[in-house]
Amino acid sequence: MRVAGSRDATREADEEVVALLDLLERELTPDVRGLVLLRYVHGFRATELAEMTGLSPDAVRQRLARGCTRLLAAAESKEARR
Repeated sequence: MRVAGSRDATREADEEVVALLDLLERELTPDVRGLVLLRYVHGFRATELAEMTGLSPDAVRQRLARGCTRLLAAAESKEARR
């Protein structure tokens, strides 16, 4: 019984990851999506992302903030439709 429970938890986690990736793809441009993934999944700092992209650290932070705001609004909208 315990194994079945862990399978269910794994399946739920997989579904959540797929839903999150779908949300990222639908709501963010490829550039902003890349910044979000590099920052929040891979842990790069804004200064490191600025060096990688040629943007200023402030521009990176601003794009990340706007991207996160957009994702939160889309997620809240999706929840409200349920």
